[in-house]
Amino acid sequence: SLKRPSDALLAYEKALKLRPNWSFIWHIRATILEDLERFEEAVASYRTAIDYDPENIPAIGNLGILLHFLNWNEESISLLTEALEKSPHTLK
Repeated sequence: SLKRPSDALLAYEKALKLRPNWSFIWHIRATILEDLERFEEAVASYRTAIDYDPENIPAIGNLGILLHFLNWNEESISLLTEALEKSPHTLK
């Protein structure tokens, strides 16, 4: 069962070994790391997700929110603005 974040993280780590350049897996890994309060690793995973797919709007937005939580406000605002510019319909 993947009800525990640590179990889910292990599953996504295995998936990354098969598809290391898949942005979606890096994004989900980042959300799991957030749940585990491993914030620096989550930031790195979001950045990797965005590196592999610069149009991964959910990853851009989630990274912006996490950075706001971590008080990295200047970069947070920049990322959230980028996400809204790339996908303005998300507020409708």
